[in-house]
Amino acid sequence: MPGAASSPERKPLKVCILACDIVGPIRNGGIGTAYTYLARFLKHHGHDVTILYTLGKYCEIGTIDQWIEFYNNEEIEFIPLPHILSTRFADNGISDSVRQSYDAMAWLKDKQFDVVHVSEWRGIGYFPLLAKRLGLLEHPPHFVVKCSSPTLWANKGGWQLPMRLVELSYERLERCSVEWADTVISGSSDLLDWMIEHGYDLPAETYSHKNILPLIDDFLDGSKTGKREQVDELVFFGRLEPRKGIELFCRALDMFRHSDVKPRKITFLGKRSNLFNIKDALAARNYLGIEFEIIDNASQPEAIRYLKEPGRLAVMPSILENSSFCIYECLAYGIPFVASGTGGNPELVAQEYHDEVMFPLMPSAIFKSIVNALKNGAINPAPSFSLEESESIWSDWHYSLSNVLAAERSSRKTNAIESISEPPLISVCLSTYNRSHGARRAIESIKAQDYPNIEILVVDDGTDNPYDMAEMRRIADELHSEGHRVVFQENQYLGAVRNKCISEARGEYLFFHDDDNVALPGEIKKMFSAMQKTGCDILTTFGYKYVEEDDEFASYEEIIQKDLSHCDIIPFLGGGLALGLFKNVFGDSNSLLKKQVAIDVGGFTTDYGIIQEDHEFFAKCVLAGKKLLVYPEPTYIYRWSNRGMMRSQSAIAGRLRVARAYTQHIPRELEQIIYMAQSQFFENNKNANFVRLMTPWIESIGEVSELMKNMTKKG
Repeated sequence: MPGAASSPERKPLKVCILACDIVGPIRNGGIGTAYTYLARFLKHHGHDVTILYTLGKYCEIGTIDQWIEFYNNEEIEFIPLPHILSTRFADNGISDSVRQSYDAMAWLKDKQFDVVHVSEWRGIGYFPLLAKRLGLLEHPPHFVVKCSSPTLWANKGGWQLPMRLVELSYERLERCSVEWADTVISGSSDLLDWMIEHGYDLPAETYSHKNILPLIDDFLDGSKTGKREQVDELVFFGRLEPRKGIELFCRALDMFRHSDVKPRKITFLGKRSNLFNIKDALAARNYLGIEFEIIDNASQPEAIRYLKEPGRLAVMPSILENSSFCIYECLAYGIPFVASGTGGNPELVAQEYHDEVMFPLMPSAIFKSIVNALKNGAINPAPSFSLEESESIWSDWHYSLSNVLAAERSSRKTNAIESISEPPLISVCLSTYNRSHGARRAIESIKAQDYPNIEILVVDDGTDNPYDMAEMRRIADELHSEGHRVVFQENQYLGAVRNKCISEARGEYLFFHDDDNVALPGEIKKMFSAMQKTGCDILTTFGYKYVEEDDEFASYEEIIQKDLSHCDIIPFLGGGLALGLFKNVFGDSNSLLKKQVAIDVGGFTTDYGIIQEDHEFFAKCVLAGKKLLVYPEPTYIYRWSNRGMMRSQSAIAGRLRVARAYTQHIPRELEQIIYMAQSQFFENNKNANFVRLMTPWIESIGEVSELMKNMTKKG
């Protein structure tokens, strides 16, 4: 991090800390601890601080009202994020993080903050950051993203396989959170190196800097530094999971079987994990004759109070660490410790203490380090950094942001369309088949758009219903008189229709639109403006899911007057190749793209009678390096009916079609891996749906059975 830029005045900032982990409602965690200390630090230095807690009213300890009052007493505003819009998401498979991120974007949209701090972890900053890029925030703040613990980094470092699809979404959310940040700050250079190795496009303003530490009077007074303390209790300090080294620690404990030196007690201080059975692990080591205790419900302050008692040695054998807050706290409070020399851990401790308090990742090395502390006393190491200098940099840097914010706001782009002397032609490509009433309504919604340079190109895919054929001829005559076109072809299905649009379109941009869509007023102008701001190649969008059968078909005038607040919202991530193999995270056919993009990737495939041509096309584009984003607000209405194409075609064939886009980028010998993954997902999803559908019936059977038992007893 750079030092302070000279500023004529030290103007306080309005700061929002966006967090799903915070001290208080969440029992303990490094990310929550870091942001709690940061909130107090910024408040101490005169800034106006708000914590937006994205888990709403969820608490592991106490009640949300207690924590609102707790932070209010420290003059920090604590707001539990209301979850309103995301409850309307049509896709129940969307992760909680996506929901939190979307609701955070909606909450921030009209707020006036100078700075928003958020971690990349789980990607809760994804949609707020995207909204800033697209120009959707009324008062865009400076986003500071803290690198904490990317899911892929944690899984690979902890030798864990992704077990849920949600973990694939995290990779997209977390990566983009970092890449879209205005400033990135990591507690260690080690994690930044990992990100570079894994293809992250880090912003220019990316820094490695130590975290803020507790504001306490006796903090690092130096009286304990370099001195030894007698210890007789080992405290495993951290979450009870493999990544934190608990398996290695337990293997090290086995070596006490033949040791003359043993601890009086061994305590496990941290949250339990379903990845490790601590109860069984300790039962298997009863032979050691050492007292064991598990403390898995301590809050962060309670954990520190426990460790500060004399005679206790914190042991932190993590397999992977970024910038361990356990080590920060031990340094801060003078708690003796030993820790693994992995990741960013060595960056926190002065070099001259490494040999004694840092150990390699082997059970024998852990055992040796512990025995040394038991025999000779545990030494209190010095930190590798100056507290005063670190705090000064944090403080000065925040004050210097006033200049940065002023520059950002003065250089903000004007309306993307108004700044172009001649807006480019956009070809609206509308496909239809035996649904003239839908085509007419869709056309009317396009004619009502306020983008100034549009051509309407309708491709009729072999309509054969007499009424619809006659109506489409009338529509063709009307459009022709207005300078638009209708192209008729034999029925070839949607891939071929889209290709016909590409070849016939005169515009530099294509706007795909189907006869079951209704464009809301201003859709095309909004999307084109967003494309110009970001420079993306393809822009998809959210939509409203409007349930309507053919016998209740509403006109355009009627449908745009309807209250859509009761409609489900169709969400997309706008990218994410890993998850995109299994779910369409890219977008609906309703999309805006550069015509050259479609030409570059060879257009659409033309399989007859098989759905998911858009899913396959978007995957092809992203795999080819094209930049795809999503407009995260509903801009159109999607007409959903029980007779829709998605509900009448083979799901398996559609999945194979999507998989084909991926198999073009791997050796032929590995093709079956893609299809196997699809097959496993399909079966698991089918079983999950079966359980979900059967649960109410099973519960009902149970209720009936209980009722019959009671009736029998009474009889």
